[in-house]
Amino acid sequence: MAMRLRDLLGELFTDENFASLFAVRGRPALAPGRLAMVSVMQFAEGLTDRQAADAVRSRLDWKYLLGLELRDAGFDSSVLSEFRSRLVEDARAEYLLFEAVLEKLKEAGWVAAGGRQRTDSTHVLAAVRTLQRLELAGETVRAALEAIAVTAPSWLTGWAPAEWFTRYGPRVDAYRLPREEPERLAVNLQFAADGYQLLEEVCAPGAPVLLRQLPALEALRRIWLQQFYRDQDGIQRREAKGLGRPLGAAAIVSPYDPDARFRVKRSMGWAGYTVQISEASSDDLPHLITYVATGPATEADVDTTDRVHEVLDQRGLLPGEHYADSAYITAEKVIKAHTRGVELIGPVNRGNQWQSRTEDAFDTNAFTIDWETLTATCPRGHPNTWSGTGLDRHGNPRVQFTFSLTNCAPCPVRSRCTHAKTAARTVTLRPLTSTNSSKGYTPNRTPSSGTAATATEPASKAPSRRASAPSVFAAAATAVRRRPPFSTS
Repeated sequence: MAMRLRDLLGELFTDENFASLFAVRGRPALAPGRLAMVSVMQFAEGLTDRQAADAVRSRLDWKYLLGLELRDAGFDSSVLSEFRSRLVEDARAEYLLFEAVLEKLKEAGWVAAGGRQRTDSTHVLAAVRTLQRLELAGETVRAALEAIAVTAPSWLTGWAPAEWFTRYGPRVDAYRLPREEPERLAVNLQFAADGYQLLEEVCAPGAPVLLRQLPALEALRRIWLQQFYRDQDGIQRREAKGLGRPLGAAAIVSPYDPDARFRVKRSMGWAGYTVQISEASSDDLPHLITYVATGPATEADVDTTDRVHEVLDQRGLLPGEHYADSAYITAEKVIKAHTRGVELIGPVNRGNQWQSRTEDAFDTNAFTIDWETLTATCPRGHPNTWSGTGLDRHGNPRVQFTFSLTNCAPCPVRSRCTHAKTAARTVTLRPLTSTNSSKGYTPNRTPSSGTAATATEPASKAPSRRASAPSVFAAAATAVRRRPPFSTS
């Protein structure tokens, strides 16, 4: 493989691309372009650092790939670890590895714009333990004390209470924690008090200034803002009610990785990140990765659709057909992709509400909307009693219609409309202007079996009186078809 790679693609990496990783003075470094190529081959063959260094010294195919003389003695295996550390510290350099290979593949004609690509995501586990709320508080204090003990041990031992060395010596998950909630709360508040005391001592005038810059102390400060607060009654733990805890997108789950987030997707929960991967999947070309991006675990797939297209467009690899699952697709995404010349194909998400997934239930399509008067009529003929506008979590405009409990409570088909026991039905839709963005878009796909296609109204006609939710999907519905099964060949 190594010799064929050299013959087909030539020299993949140049030293100039990695110049920013090294100082202009000091000991001369080994050629970073060759180290990058060794790192790629090491990963491809599943070798350790020592085995990769031995391959550079002894294998002719590796010497041919790297352009080395037969008598070249190679290098010590520790160089590979140092090179990876430089890549990790400079995220752009790691990005250049992928870009360099992709550019060579474009020059060789193995990947090109147009054609077919597919995108999906998977989870990435953070290299941290999963901590419960009580464990998180104790381990955060312990991590901060460990960092201070390395940086300023004499200052720490000069004032730290003696019981701290016993309480925070072992990992918090290594000893038995109480099971009863009152006892657990007492331990949690003790951790909180110790954390506040530590922060006060670090911020005191006589403390070493360097301590305030430690990442572990910054993690302690941020986690304490999310978990606790102080009032006239003392230290309080944040609960769901009142001064509650932050949303999952902002909640820190470990002091050792403040960027990791916890997410539950379907039946799986994990702490870490989500990686988006796009692959060129045309029948006449090799299946090659064209896009890789790691983001927060709590980031929705639909929020990445536009970003994938933008990056692929910058690389000159924008596909003609882009396949994705329903998590990436809305009508707005389909229409916006069409303006780029991309046909976004996949199943349209019918909605997260149970009415959309239950046969004979009244989803938003069952309500008649008069956009001129901003009124809605339910399937039984009752009008709404209140309507208002706002923004959803993506910043898109929405309109909300609320019906009267007087009409909803005795309704004989209430069970098909809402599961609320004491509230009336509320319907949330996109405003009519969301459907107007389909002007000029002509679908050219036949919907797959089981997918409802709705004809779009010409822009010159009067506003539709049907609900906005199916109307938003009208222009996209006929372009939707089932994506082909993924293949690893």
